[in-house]
Amino acid sequence: MKKILLIILSFFSILSWSYTISGNIKNYSNRELSLKTTDGIKFSEVSSTKTTNTGDFLFTVKDELTGIFLIEFDQDKKSFLIIVDGESITLQADFTVPNKVEFQPNSINDLYKKSVFYKEVPQKKQIMEYLKSIYKPQDKFYSDIIEEENFLDKVVKVDTTQTNQYPILSSYLEAQDDFERFQGVQDELAAKAERKNIIDKLTNSGSWVESTGVLGDYVTSYLMLGNSIYKSREDIDTKLKSDLDELLHEVGSETDRGQLIMAKYIELLNAYNLTVTLEQYRKEIAELKCPVSSKLSDAVKGLDLLKAGNKLEDVKLPITEKTLYGIKSKYKVLLFWSPECSHCIHDFPNVKESYKDLKEKGGELIAVSTAVNFEKYQEMTKDTKWINVFDKKDIIGNQYYITGTPTYILVDANHTIIGSYSTIAEVISNMK
Repeated sequence: MKKILLIILSFFSILSWSYTISGNIKNYSNRELSLKTTDGIKFSEVSSTKTTNTGDFLFTVKDELTGIFLIEFDQDKKSFLIIVDGESITLQADFTVPNKVEFQPNSINDLYKKSVFYKEVPQKKQIMEYLKSIYKPQDKFYSDIIEEENFLDKVVKVDTTQTNQYPILSSYLEAQDDFERFQGVQDELAAKAERKNIIDKLTNSGSWVESTGVLGDYVTSYLMLGNSIYKSREDIDTKLKSDLDELLHEVGSETDRGQLIMAKYIELLNAYNLTVTLEQYRKEIAELKCPVSSKLSDAVKGLDLLKAGNKLEDVKLPITEKTLYGIKSKYKVLLFWSPECSHCIHDFPNVKESYKDLKEKGGELIAVSTAVNFEKYQEMTKDTKWINVFDKKDIIGNQYYITGTPTYILVDANHTIIGSYSTIAEVISNMK
C-alpha cells in the first residue's frame, strides 16, 4: 500500500509541474506552430504542434520552464511573445491581423500587452496628428482619425500594484525601461554610470535575467555604451577589454551567467570586427581552469569553423535536394541574409549587379535566408538566378555558427575557406 501511495504522489508531483499553452488562431488551420524559449542570449525550440481544422492548438509544457516564450508560425516565421510564470495560458489570435492577440483579462500577458500599448500611445498620437494634416475634416478617414484619438485619450497606465503581482513581469518591464534609457545616453559620464547600473543588475538579479532573454540585451547595451566613452579605435583596443572584464569580475567568469556573458562577448566582438579584444578573450577562454559550458565552447568553435584556410563542412540545403558539396564550381559563396536586415537590403542590389561577374569568375552563389516575412523574401528573390534557400529553422546558420547578417563565406573548389566578408564587393575582389 505504501508503495502504491508513493507512486500516486510521484504521479501528481509530475502533473503539478505541467501546464498548457492553448488557444485559437483565426485563419491559421492545419499548420505548424513552434514554441521557443531562451537561455538568456538565444531562443531555441522546446516544442511544436499543429493547429486543427478550426485553428485550435495546444502545447503541454512538462518542465519547470518560466520566462519569455515565442510562439512562432511556420514558413512565415511570424511570432508573438508570451510570458510564462508556471500557470496555464489561453489566448485568441488572428493570423491575418498583426499583433492581434487576446488573453484572459488581468492575466500576466494581458497586463503586459496593456503596458506595452500604453508606452506606444505618444507615438501613435503623433501619427494621428500627421494624418490630420494631410486629410480634410470632410473626409471620411478624418473622422476615423478623430475616433482613434479619442480612444487613445482613454488609455490609462497599468497600475503597478497589478504588475507587481507577477515579479517576472515587473522585472521584464523594468528591463525594457532600462534599454530605452540606454539609447538616450550621449555623454561619457552618463554612459559610465549606466555601465555601473548594468553591473549591479547582472550581479544581483535572479534567474529571470536568463529566462526572459534580457541577459544578452544587457550585455549588448554594456558594449554599445562604449560609443559615448571611446574616442578612437586605439581607445577601443586599449580600454574595452578592461571594461568588459569589470562586468565579468563582478558576475564571476566561472559561473553559468559569466560564461553566457563571455559567449555573448565573443558574438558581439566578432560581429563588430573588434579583433584585438576578441583574440584576448579567445586566449583566456582556452586557459580557463573550470569546466567550459557548451554555449561558450560553441561560440569559440564558431570562430575557428569559419577561419580562412579551414575546410567548410558539408551541409544539406533545406527544401532542395542539394548539398553544398554537390554544387560544382570553382568558387562557392554562401550568403546568410534576411529581408528584415537593413545592411542586407542595402547590399542586395549590389549582389544582383555582381552576380554576372561572380559567374564569369567561375563562382556560384547560395543565398540562405531565415526571413521573418516570407512574402517579402519571395518578392526580393523572385527574379534572381542564383540558388536561394529558405532555412526557416536556421539549420545552416546554426551549423556554421553564423551570428550576424549579411555574412558572405567564400570557398574554393575544395571547400577551403578563403574568407568571410560583409559585402559582395569584398567577395568579388578575393576571387582571383
